[in-house]
Amino acid sequence: IPAPAVTVWTYMPMSYGESLLLSTLALWLAARVVRFGTAKGRLAAFALVGGLAFWTSLLTLAAVVPAAVWIGARRSRELRSAAAWVSGAAAFLLGSLPWWLFNIVHGFPSLRSEFATELATDAVANLGVRPTVGGPKLLLETHLFDVQRDIYGQHLRIALIEFIRPER
Repeated sequence: IPAPAVTVWTYMPMSYGESLLLSTLALWLAARVVRFGTAKGRLAAFALVGGLAFWTSLLTLAAVVPAAVWIGARRSRELRSAAAWVSGAAAFLLGSLPWWLFNIVHGFPSLRSEFATELATDAVANLGVRPTVGGPKLLLETHLFDVQRDIYGQHLRIALIEFIRPER
């Protein structure tokens, strides 16, 4: 895990900082639950942070799921009560509620494969102030290589793979 300064210096728009923070917080809360038990809302706090982490990025499950398994292995007696399960599930649902609401309304785009459209291809893009036509409007222009079909008016997901140079 990089130092916090690296997080600031290399911040990308993919919520890296938030994912790192919430994953670390979930691990810390899991350690508190394992050490001190599920009382005083510790389990609910872990579940709430786990839900927030899930909402931020599905990659945080790589930290939250093993932490939950660790809690289950060490505090199995306390987790046998329905109250623990209800409070944990409610807190997780509350933390991840924005993810669920967005996906229910929009048909679960967070779970779609990029290859489902059969359009995964190499491309080059320019983010700037109307790069081909003068004007004050900020635009992202993307040229897709080897696309032979009409995609005008279709929604595309563009991912930045490598930065080449700033706009001139």
